[in-house]
Amino acid sequence: MKKMLSRVLVFTLALMLSNAIVVNAYDDSDFWRNHDRSMEIVHILFESFALEDVRGVSGYPDYFGGLYIDDDGNLVLLLVVDTSFGFSQFDASLDTSFVRMGYFEGISLREVQFAFSELSHVMDMLDDIIDNAEECKAARNASRWSLDVVGNRILVNLLEFSSESIALFEANVFSSPAIVFQPCDGRVIDIWDAILELNYTSPPYAPPPALTRSVVSVRPGDHIYVWRPNLMTNPRTYTFVGSGSVGYLATNDAFGRGFVTAAHLSTALSGVHLRYGDLVGTSTDRLGRARLVWDQTVDAAFVQLYSNVVWNGTTPNGEVSQVIAPPVVGSRVQFVGSGPGHRRGTSGPITEIRASHHFSAIGLTIRNVIVWRSDASLVGGDSGGLTHSLSAAGVRGISGIIVGRVGSYGLTIQASEINSRLRLQL
Repeated sequence: MKKMLSRVLVFTLALMLSNAIVVNAYDDSDFWRNHDRSMEIVHILFESFALEDVRGVSGYPDYFGGLYIDDDGNLVLLLVVDTSFGFSQFDASLDTSFVRMGYFEGISLREVQFAFSELSHVMDMLDDIIDNAEECKAARNASRWSLDVVGNRILVNLLEFSSESIALFEANVFSSPAIVFQPCDGRVIDIWDAILELNYTSPPYAPPPALTRSVVSVRPGDHIYVWRPNLMTNPRTYTFVGSGSVGYLATNDAFGRGFVTAAHLSTALSGVHLRYGDLVGTSTDRLGRARLVWDQTVDAAFVQLYSNVVWNGTTPNGEVSQVIAPPVVGSRVQFVGSGPGHRRGTSGPITEIRASHHFSAIGLTIRNVIVWRSDASLVGGDSGGLTHSLSAAGVRGISGIIVGRVGSYGLTIQASEINSRLRLQL
């Protein structure tokens, strides 16, 4: 079946590559022309794999080691030809199907050791084991672990780095030939502080009156405020708790239409999380109520919109389609946030498609983070804002929501993971 799909894939690619790709006037460089072609191929390739679960792990064939876009915008496919995991040797008969893509202009092949499905399985195991190993010192020594697509490995950063700490981790947590250990640096240790810094601190505005206008418009990147009802004293009064940015539109079977934003907020004194029933609005209008909050692994919340609120998908970057963009290392993404002012951020390449960060001080692990180069343009107020894919052809899909910045790198929670945890649909 996979051979037949691959043959169909090759025929489709041949047709696709025979047509010129339209590039907008704002950038007609060879890079963007190659980048758009590469992303088109990625979509077709993933469809041929018939991916089944939220991360698409179950549908990847054993010979697929991953893919990425290089500095010239061209696609690099990774093929497994030898592995210690017991997968069969790469089938030479596929030379007439999958490998043939290497003959198309701009596509190259690299031989690697580990299948992408196996690397994803190792990440799953690390996520589950470390997140549930409260009393395991060796597990708590890991502050960060990520899937390095280009290096075809799993990187684990240890707070205390030594041969002894590595041996303890392998004996008590997890051992795999795909794991490479690295010392933890300040960039990793300070991630939680970086997340809190991305929340706009503002005066405790009183919430606007209900139904100030018959029609209210909201769009990705708008500045939002959050007020908490004083249930213990007077439920009709509110206390300001923080603010952030609007992410993307989604629906939930129980609560209907709403938008996704970050679960964490901060005030001048400390960090807080959204709660069920929190009032969310702008400085002039009420937008809705927080209904679903998952602050343990994805740091995301779903805000149910009032019936008089109209969604506007047009951002300063252009129209964003209601589709999830597959995260690809080397592909360009862009963000839109509110701090200060509704604005676009410069584009940057994805450097990691799946990273997990553990904050031992608060016992929290955030999973499935996309890391991308942001040129340090993320500022306070951007948390919860939209990160979307970017192309010269004007096609933009949803990547996820902003949760923080570390140096010149932005951190985005994947939309597919958020939707799975909160039971959302686009």
